[in-house]
Amino acid sequence: LGKMGEVAQGGRTVLFVSHNMGAVRNLCENCLWVENGYGKAVGRSGKIIDSYVGVKKRLPTGSFLNSTIRGDGTIQLISYQVVNAKGESFPAITTNQDVVLRIQIQSSQRIQKTACGISITNDQGILMTSINTVEQGREFPPIPFGNSEIVVKLNRVVFLPGSYVASFWIMSPSLHIYVMTRDGIGFELDQSQVYGTFNIDHRWGCVFTDVNFSIK
Repeated sequence: LGKMGEVAQGGRTVLFVSHNMGAVRNLCENCLWVENGYGKAVGRSGKIIDSYVGVKKRLPTGSFLNSTIRGDGTIQLISYQVVNAKGESFPAITTNQDVVLRIQIQSSQRIQKTACGISITNDQGILMTSINTVEQGREFPPIPFGNSEIVVKLNRVVFLPGSYVASFWIMSPSLHIYVMTRDGIGFELDQSQVYGTFNIDHRWGCVFTDVNFSIK
């Protein structure tokens, strides 16, 4: 990134393409928001990024936007809910607690061999985690015909308080995508004194780290 800044300062034009809003904010004075192959907005980076982040936020309960979904049509994503370990939307989830995604689907046929995956980014487009059942070495149960619910439990999430969006997909073990939503699920981690005394945000980083200090 330092090299790119040097090139730009040398009088040449640099085109930087990224989903990382922090990098765009720091490196670019102006930016173009491209969506579905078309320019949606152009202007000063700070203003465009704030608009982009606002639009991309998702509620912790709701239906999926068609614009976030792709796949072969075999499986439909119906709705989702993000709850705590007790299956409740209250009290709010905080750092170092379980986050549970309950995803309602409808399948036009029984699919014997499937795999599921999830990725999560924060509101600045920074990837926090990405994993699927193939990479875990786990066999996922068959998808039945009709309606069913898939539950994804993130254990003791170490992300700091803030807004997050999740992408979710169902695929074959050979990576054929039956259905996928990109940034279609949203949730918040509420403020909490995870380090003991201060309410913190992403100025402190992206993940909670359990650190001990000592002197001998």
